[in-house]
Amino acid sequence: DEVALTLASHTSRPMATLGKRSSAKRDKAEAELRVSSLRDRQDNSLEMSPEEKEDDTDVSQWVGINMNCYGAFIHRSIHHGMWGPVDGAFIRYGPLIVISFLIQCTFAYELWRELPKAPGPYVCDQPLILQLAAIGVFLFVTCNNIDDMYRHFKIALVSTTCRVAGEPGTEMDVRLSGVERCLIMVFACVSELAAWFAILAVGIMWIFNATTSELVVRTTVAITFVLNVDEAVYATCVPDKHKPEHAKYKYKAGLPGEHFGTKVWNLFDEHLRTVIIVAITCGVVFGVRREDSGCDPY
Repeated sequence: DEVALTLASHTSRPMATLGKRSSAKRDKAEAELRVSSLRDRQDNSLEMSPEEKEDDTDVSQWVGINMNCYGAFIHRSIHHGMWGPVDGAFIRYGPLIVISFLIQCTFAYELWRELPKAPGPYVCDQPLILQLAAIGVFLFVTCNNIDDMYRHFKIALVSTTCRVAGEPGTEMDVRLSGVERCLIMVFACVSELAAWFAILAVGIMWIFNATTSELVVRTTVAITFVLNVDEAVYATCVPDKHKPEHAKYKYKAGLPGEHFGTKVWNLFDEHLRTVIIVAITCGVVFGVRREDSGCDPY
């Protein structure tokens, strides 16, 4: 037994030494690989042109379309033209915009028709906390569309270059005439903004004029769904094979002096958006429930 233990100990020492050596070699190889990768990245950064460096550092200059009917129309107009008899933007996605716009405007108009002619006792019938919650949720959902509409306006107005997202070197010129840009603005941007504003205004008025707490909740949920009809029509009617193409392109659409504006917008987006929406909610609710309406605003 003593002889066997002695032989085992002498045998295990070289194996342990060999394991340590292989581990050291592996660690050394990994360290060399990391150093080589770092040098490659540094060399690539040195070889990049000033324009490429600017594009990589200023990510806000490159924006994508929203995945709805209006964004699909803008993408089709840029890459396939507006007037094609088969693949043009008006033929392919124009009907979807018309359907979405008519549905949203029909709901907004019919709800506006059913509103009381003047604020009645219904404004005071609902608990203050319920109205604050309903208006707050409604504003948070509707304001989520502001970023998307702003991007569409920038792409339609000033986009000059597009590229595949995450792939520098695939830049292509955006060739749109002044007339085409104006048509895109009216058909895909102004129409979206008009429908959004109409739904926002009517939704707030209906929340205040609801006769029961149940109707307040139903009104908030229903009008929020109507706001997203364009996305529902896009998801249903646009073939799945076309959707990846809409998502993969980014457009360079920087406005003059936007570097300072971007800093201000980032400050608003990160720190002030919630505060401003809460302040607007409280101001609207307490303003409508003022003593002139016949009820205690608090």
